[in-house]
Amino acid sequence: MAFKIIQHKKKSIRFALHFKCCCGCEFWADDKEAFDYCMGSDIVSQHLCWNAYCPECKRLVQSGESPVPREKIFDD
Repeated sequence: MAFKIIQHKKKSIRFALHFKCCCGCEFWADDKEAFDYCMGSDIVSQHLCWNAYCPECKRLVQSGESPVPREKIFDD
């Protein structure tokens, strides 16, 4: 059996994540700028982390913090 979703009734949840770069920059990135990945070699040791690029030095920065609703950080 196959499914093809034409329209979702539920809106996607927007979130923000906090990052600290080794260059000294501390910043927030929203769900459009951050991307996730799993660490660990097997399913037992895997855990979710988040990546984003530092707006100052352009290095890849990791965050293990939990996401917060985007509207708590960004007011646009």
